[in-house]
Amino acid sequence: MDKVPALDGKNIGFLGVGAMGSGMCLNLLKKGAKVGFLESKAAKNTELIEAGAVTYSSIAELAGNSTEVILCLPSSVEVMELCLGDIGVVAHIGTGNIIIDTTSSFPAETLKLHEVCKQAGVRLVDAPLTRNPEDARVGRLNCVVGASDEDFAAVKPIFDAYCENVVHAGEVSAGHRIKVLNNALSLSCAAVVSEVCAVARASGADLEKLLELAVLGGANSPQFVGMMRYHLDGDKKALGFGIALAAKDLNYFNIMAEEAGLTTRLSPHTGAYLNDARDSGFGAKTLPALIDFVEPGLKT
Repeated sequence: MDKVPALDGKNIGFLGVGAMGSGMCLNLLKKGAKVGFLESKAAKNTELIEAGAVTYSSIAELAGNSTEVILCLPSSVEVMELCLGDIGVVAHIGTGNIIIDTTSSFPAETLKLHEVCKQAGVRLVDAPLTRNPEDARVGRLNCVVGASDEDFAAVKPIFDAYCENVVHAGEVSAGHRIKVLNNALSLSCAAVVSEVCAVARASGADLEKLLELAVLGGANSPQFVGMMRYHLDGDKKALGFGIALAAKDLNYFNIMAEEAGLTTRLSPHTGAYLNDARDSGFGAKTLPALIDFVEPGLKT
């Protein structure tokens, strides 16, 4: 007897079928889920339709036909816009059903949404992601989850469809808190690497030899290697994370620190650095392009 696909019978609505979301949807479909997304006159996602996804004309229709709705959006702003109000997801998804927010959202906003969901009898799970769109397509993302034990068990098979590693961090908003902290670590590394590379190039040092040495010690990380491979090999897929999104995430970290009553010293500089890059026309570029932003500014 053939094995029943892990998500057979699931009706999942998906909001945010961009580079990351499309790959996630393809893996959900492969695991047997019925997946639906919003029609778009601007861009028709024929790949998903050919793979078996259905389209809906409104959020109300999408949410009303889904037992889970997954959000993969730019920020908390878009999450709240699509979830709240008379035409939002919360109003139409149905009592007992689940909203899964994979966006890198701000934890305080997640708690506000959680309160709205509770009043409506809707369950909220936060499950932000790490890694990149290529990993999404091959089902090798990481996610960190904020949910009750019961809700985590209910949605774990969904995460297994597109993730290699799943970490249950605690109750609702715990996933978003850990994601903000993780991004502060990785984005600060990217900022430092961009300055080091700029100084290396200006001083005539061999970047290949720097990479050869650094991977043997404590400076090694996927972030460092990705930055270096972009500049040494022209690998345009390395660290496919936009600078505008990076600036947003560092700003989230700085606000989170302030709300905890802390005055940080290093992260405001990294945040300002990313904000400057975004405002200088680098927002749509990926993190390795930081070196091209910073190098002219270092010249005296």
